[in-house]
Amino acid sequence: MHELSVADALVELVRRRLPAGALLRRVTVRIGPLHAIAPEAMQWAWKSAAEEAGWSGAQLELDLPPWQLRCLSCGRRWQSALVDELCTCGAIGAMLEDGAEMLLLSFEYDEAEMVSASTPSAPAQPQGPV
Repeated sequence: MHELSVADALVELVRRRLPAGALLRRVTVRIGPLHAIAPEAMQWAWKSAAEEAGWSGAQLELDLPPWQLRCLSCGRRWQSALVDELCTCGAIGAMLEDGAEMLLLSFEYDEAEMVSASTPSAPAQPQGPV
């Protein structure tokens, strides 16, 4: 299941860009059909990788675009769920225009609540007779 390696790579990519102490909420990625990602397997792999990274509950949003095809005979361009779809002109063997993309589109996080060590505390109460 190659979804595990994709999820691990996403974790590393986000980790390098996430501010220290931030709480990751959501990651959005676009993965073309050439990568043959099974959405359910990818969600499971993300959950596992995110929990291991300390981001339990971080959601993965998948954008899985269709194939981008171009007819070699008439030049028509179209999108299809099938890589071997025939052109409306009847020609066989459309050329792949796209489908290999794998992009980290965005990630959402909450800033960490940082308590400064220099925040003054309440004055100490005297102990015993003064």
